[in-house]
Amino acid sequence: AIVGEPIANRSAAELLRAQAKVNKYLDQRGYRPTVHWLDNEAPMAVKDFNATHNIATQLTPPYSHRRNAAERAISTYKKHFLSVLSGVDMSFPLHLWDRILEQTTMTLKMLREGRQHPQLSALAA
Repeated sequence: AIVGEPIANRSAAELLRAQAKVNKYLDQRGYRPTVHWLDNEAPMAVKDFNATHNIATQLTPPYSHRRNAAERAISTYKKHFLSVLSGVDMSFPLHLWDRILEQTTMTLKMLREGRQHPQLSALAA
């Protein structure tokens, strides 16, 4: 799943907050994460959170962005978000970028097929 969640900074507490929110989002929709791919600079708090929720942690070697599915998903999301930003009105205040993340996520899910149900969009799945 590609789910966007804004973070204020890269502190362990903020990353943990975002991780918990995304896990809750997926769990409410019937998708329980089993593996979380992290880069080699992931904070211990996130790894501990995964361990307490029975989520395997997989570390990706540095500089192997093409091999990492999470990095590919991040790249896809960034590109889609930039295309959404390019279509907003010229008077749109860019400091409100976080207010359009939900819409960005929904439109991206409409364009992608579901992994478990390829005949459905990711949003329908």
